[in-house]
Amino acid sequence: DLEPAVPNVVLVPLLAWTRAGHRLGYGGGYYDATLPALRADNSALRAVGVGYEGQRVDTLPLEDHDEPLDFMLTERGLKAGGSYLTFLIADSTQSLFEWRFGRTRL
Repeated sequence: DLEPAVPNVVLVPLLAWTRAGHRLGYGGGYYDATLPALRADNSALRAVGVGYEGQRVDTLPLEDHDEPLDFMLTERGLKAGGSYLTFLIADSTQSLFEWRFGRTRL
């Protein structure tokens, strides 16, 4: 029997985003329903929004079920609070590499 895969990172599409890490999706609520379930299995899970700087807005309407982004990836780089985003990635020999990407504020 195979164990279910639990991701460490989820890439999240969007129509708009804010510096506070809020996003406007496509209206289905799929990511807002899926992210809490994945986070229950992996508290280290990170939601990374993928979009353009031109999609950034000052505010968005928010609802109680909306899940925030941990990071935002745009043509200008990876943005978030703090100093580094660290991924631990296992290669085919099962050794671990730590990749650090510089971050800027959303």
